Amino acid sequence: MPDIYDYMRWRGDLGIQQDGFNEVDNLILSVFSYVPLEEIVPDAYGSGITIGDAAREFAENKKLWKRLRVQEDKRLFAEIGQCPRFAGLLLHCHASILSAHEEKQFSAVSIGVGDGSLFVSYRGTDTTLVGWKEDFNMSFLRQVPAQADAVAYLENIAAKFDGPLRVGGHSKGGNLAVYASAFCARSVQDRVVAVYNNDGPWLHADMVKKPGYAAIRERIHAFIPQTSIIGMLFENEEQYTVVRSNQTGIFQHDFYSWEVLGTRFVSLAAITNSSMFVDHTITSWLSEWDEEQRALFVDTLFTIVSATGAQTFQELGGKWRSSTLAMLKSIVALDKDMRAALARTLKLLVRAACKHWPDIAPPLLAGSTLKDKALAPLRKGRS
Repeated sequence: MPDIYDYMRWRGDLGIQQDGFNEVDNLILSVFSYVPLEEIVPDAYGSGITIGDAAREFAENKKLWKRLRVQEDKRLFAEIGQCPRFAGLLLHCHASILSAHEEKQFSAVSIGVGDGSLFVSYRGTDTTLVGWKEDFNMSFLRQVPAQADAVAYLENIAAKFDGPLRVGGHSKGGNLAVYASAFCARSVQDRVVAVYNNDGPWLHADMVKKPGYAAIRERIHAFIPQTSIIGMLFENEEQYTVVRSNQTGIFQHDFYSWEVLGTRFVSLAAITNSSMFVDHTITSWLSEWDEEQRALFVDTLFTIVSATGAQTFQELGGKWRSSTLAMLKSIVALDKDMRAALARTLKLLVRAACKHWPDIAPPLLAGSTLKDKALAPLRKGRS
């Protein structure tokens, strides 16, 4: 099925001012926040660089290639840079902050869309352990540092640009887009015409009850693949479009797998049973422990991972033997209370999975002679 590359070949000859901004454009511009643009795009507004020029500079700077999230981003950037629909758009105000001390990973870039609006693109989680730690912190904090920075960034860019704003991102970037649009100044919020959350986790339960969120709610466009896991985390009770992906399981989070037809994503009626199972399991699991217990579990987990000395998941996987040994030693070195908390948390996860699997088992098991054998241990665990 067609993907975003096919979309650019089909619609790429028409500028956005000729054929209006659409949901596929949103995904493509959300990708830009993933590209390491620190040495290419200025951090000021008004002295932007076109996407075409930025793509050429990036192609010549091999040092930046090593900092890519995935190599596919390099190909996409090159193709966008030659696509008339996007090549002339201006990139402004690139920001990038990574702080282990603050447990913060934040990056954003603003893109002049060509129709008089500005698209604020927030980066999702990169491959750094700091970035993933901040994501886990969302399970018990009402505001993580990247969310505060997202609000400040949106207000700062709005002070320099006086037109309509579109705000979007993929993964954690989608979360930041929703958060910034909900909790920025009212004068800025009134100028936000659309918010795009591309398979990003939702907000803390307390935050979706706030007036700021209610004010922006009808302008949020949420997209998740049929077996979404990331996009179903936390308080996701909003309307969303289910997008068909050519991948399976967690790999559907990869937006390169999302299928496109014309100016829209190929949509499905509902998420899969396995997505429902993961969603219900995690929701049930989180409900079993308070925020203090969640914080202890997250700190313990990342204490173990940090014992490897790795800064990124590439480093962790590249030395998996030594990393595994370092983590095992770290677990042994944990004090009694931390080991008990870790064991209890994992036990609760298994119990939550056992509780929901029989209710949301895929229909293919129905009537199978293997069904009772497969579910018997799980049902026993529920008693």
